[in-house]
Amino acid sequence: MQTSHLAALLLTTRPAADNHQGVTLQREGRQQEAADCFRRALAVRPDYADALNNLALAWQAMGQLDRALSLFERALAVTAAPQLPALLNNLGLALHQSGRPQEAAICFRDCLALAPGHLDANHNLAIALLQSGQYRQGWEHFEQRQRRPGESLTEHRRFSRPQWTGEPALGRTLLLWGEQGYGDQIQFVRYVPLAVQRGWHVVLEVPGPLTGLFAGLQDVTLVARGAPLPRFDLHCPLLSLPRAFATELASIPAEIPYLSAEPARVEAWRRRLPAGGFRVGIAWQGNPAARAERGRSAPLACFAPLAACPGVTLISLQKYDGLEQLEALPPGMAVTTLGEDFDAGPHALLDSAAVMMSLDLVISVDSVIGHLAGALGRPVWLALQAVPHWVWLTGRADSPWYPNARLFRQDRPGDWPELFARMAVALRATLAGRHLS
Repeated sequence: MQTSHLAALLLTTRPAADNHQGVTLQREGRQQEAADCFRRALAVRPDYADALNNLALAWQAMGQLDRALSLFERALAVTAAPQLPALLNNLGLALHQSGRPQEAAICFRDCLALAPGHLDANHNLAIALLQSGQYRQGWEHFEQRQRRPGESLTEHRRFSRPQWTGEPALGRTLLLWGEQGYGDQIQFVRYVPLAVQRGWHVVLEVPGPLTGLFAGLQDVTLVARGAPLPRFDLHCPLLSLPRAFATELASIPAEIPYLSAEPARVEAWRRRLPAGGFRVGIAWQGNPAARAERGRSAPLACFAPLAACPGVTLISLQKYDGLEQLEALPPGMAVTTLGEDFDAGPHALLDSAAVMMSLDLVISVDSVIGHLAGALGRPVWLALQAVPHWVWLTGRADSPWYPNARLFRQDRPGDWPELFARMAVALRATLAGRHLS
């Protein structure tokens, strides 16, 4: 009897201790060590739901998505009802990360059916729907982003006036305000002229560094974030404008360009750029602090096959992050840099915009440079991770947001060398066609 009692005690305490230790290691980013703890717990209790879920999260963090999905499924079979919403949300995230957004959406819907107030599941459902091109439903769920705690890229603003959802202007003033990263604001500022066309007196509030880039917008009162706001009747964040305009895939406002570069600055940079050849502006690093950064930046060395194309000159459009990679280029690879004064003023991206007007092509990872080239109507190729930001949808080589963009997607997560080898083949074909014409 005593031996049986001791065995039962070990069956409950040892797995729990291993699971607890694993969670601690997981929080420290030591995923493999954490996985070993969870596996020890499961060796004693194969139906330990928490350990199954935690081991799945560890495999997911290490990119072992098939193993993670299998464990999430096992956990679902033994999980008690109160823990099901969290597990369904985790499974949905793994499915989405595996490039299966429609299946992910089913999990998020199931989670919300059990826990309607689950903000993470609601946001994740929005992303899955938007990535699948189901815009009408996606925009509705996307509105909940403003309620998520810890949403570092979304400004939680509170105004005394209501949010605009598409009502007629009636001579009133509408405050539109920027949120999230610079690339997002560049993408969605395309809606500002549409609001003007509908009869609104538009006030546009954006971070101070973006006011120079947006200064060319017509009939708009531009205000730097933090400066006093004029009186307004309604407000709307930029990323809620697609909902207000009832945007579907077929009705995306894709008239380009909708931004422009300063003519004098264009001419000044035209004289400074290397003459002749096929000039390609490149950007390889996104903002490391951005929530979307994981996996989207490529090592600069991966651009080497492009530099090897005959007649191609690579010109760095990179600023701040990633510049240290210029000191360790592969043998034979050259990248032209534009000096310390490039985009060094108080306004962001004015020089980038001016330089792009004299380039033959821009090639960028999913960063602000790609969005800027798209908004300026410049030819742009985007190097995208296997499951990129929702705006690039799934399985497409083109973008309904930027008709001037060509999309190159990783065939396998993390495989940048294969993508850039494929891009180099496309670049050589472009150069050959150019010579023939």
